[in-house]
Amino acid sequence: MKKAGELCAVAFSLLLGSCGGEDTPTAHTPTPTPVPTSITLSATSLSFSSLGETSQLSATVKDQNGATMSGASVTWSSSSASIATVSSTGLVTSVADGTATITATSGSATATATVTVAQAAANLVLSDSILTFASLASTQQLTATVTDASGETISGATVTWTTSDAAVATVSDAGLVTSVANGSATITATSGSVSGTASVTVTVGGTTDAPPVYVVLFTHIEDNTPSGTLDTAVNRTKYLQWRTHLITMAELAQRYGMTWVLQPDWKFLEAARTYENASVMSTTGGKNILRYLRDQFDVVIDPHSHENGGYNYTDVAYLLHGLGVGGSTVIGGHIWDPSLPQFSHWDRFRVPVAGEQYPSALWRGDILMGSGTPDHTNDPIVSGVWRPKDPWSYWEDSPSGNIVAVGSFKKDVDGISELVARYTSGQSAPTCMLTSTYHIKPAMISSSSGLSTLERDVLSPLSSLRDSRKVEVTDFTTLVATWKSRFGGQACIYRQ
Repeated sequence: MKKAGELCAVAFSLLLGSCGGEDTPTAHTPTPTPVPTSITLSATSLSFSSLGETSQLSATVKDQNGATMSGASVTWSSSSASIATVSSTGLVTSVADGTATITATSGSATATATVTVAQAAANLVLSDSILTFASLASTQQLTATVTDASGETISGATVTWTTSDAAVATVSDAGLVTSVANGSATITATSGSVSGTASVTVTVGGTTDAPPVYVVLFTHIEDNTPSGTLDTAVNRTKYLQWRTHLITMAELAQRYGMTWVLQPDWKFLEAARTYENASVMSTTGGKNILRYLRDQFDVVIDPHSHENGGYNYTDVAYLLHGLGVGGSTVIGGHIWDPSLPQFSHWDRFRVPVAGEQYPSALWRGDILMGSGTPDHTNDPIVSGVWRPKDPWSYWEDSPSGNIVAVGSFKKDVDGISELVARYTSGQSAPTCMLTSTYHIKPAMISSSSGLSTLERDVLSPLSSLRDSRKVEVTDFTTLVATWKSRFGGQACIYRQ
């Protein structure tokens, strides 16, 4: 028989069991912290055919469980910043020909993309477009400047030289032209898919022909075009209309074999950056309108700026570069008179000038065109090329000056014919380069009647003068290069 104490212990034990005592705690295993384990890049190789070209890389980071880590920190680096740089967001920019490796790092995980930069020829400009010889076995040296799609010079580009008639003039592998016999020939320089030509005339035993009058046909797209506020439906519609107008004008100029210079201000360029997407560019071979005009129709594109709206010339040059058509150093219009409050202070471009909208951008213009007055109410009538001494001695040539001015004369066909007559009559020496410009106004381009008038009153008579070698239609950059090579950089100012 159990003792009373033992019975109580047993009963207490049974009571605890029947009331459900606490179970032994189970150990909890914490969830592992996600760790970057792998990175996948949007591309493993990038190829660039021009300098300053960009391409965006993106990185997808996954953890040890294969789950995507949104917002994971990624560090970007380049094995050779002299070939290609990469921003903190993965934007790769080509700098020079060669190869580089872009590395994305997150934690201990890395991924790489190979970058290849190989400039491709997109444009070729000769040092002179007209060569004349008055004796046999004489020589003149031609040089070719080859640039990529961004307007950057391709150093050491391979250039092939040919002549259309070796019986009249030959050309060496280095571009040295030699006169052989009386007649005419064409020298062609080719690099890749682009080429440039120079006409050669050999006249021995006769009177040396007068040089042509050099004419530039240009259009200013002002800072109110396209109309409307940027990034609105109205503005986009107007931009697309102007896109069509410009192509029509380029086709007309090409039909007449005329060089046409387009000088847009900032608003049109910002509109191009806003609206030129894959859908819009599908109508122009996958290129934005400016590159299409240049590549398809040989349209020359220069900066133009009224320096309003927070944009100056450097900003316009920067936008052109970003659209793949940079490189021009033409100051496309300015107020020359320092006594006027609107004076453009052209002399500040003797050194590089920073942008206002894009202050990190630097640009130096060195060719002045359109020495104008406000609203062109009293523009000077002047022809020729010179280096203005300073703002107060604008019409005085300074041989050491680093900015060249080109005279616009009367800006019409009658004025051009007047200059031709000065050569014919001997009033202007053949050592003096005479120049004129003609502004093809936007209103003329945007209407069919305007284009018909342009064709009848300007292009047709100019083509007759050109075909008789009395006029050469060119662009400002080529004109100045010809002034240096053919006229020895000799200043000539004919002012009425």
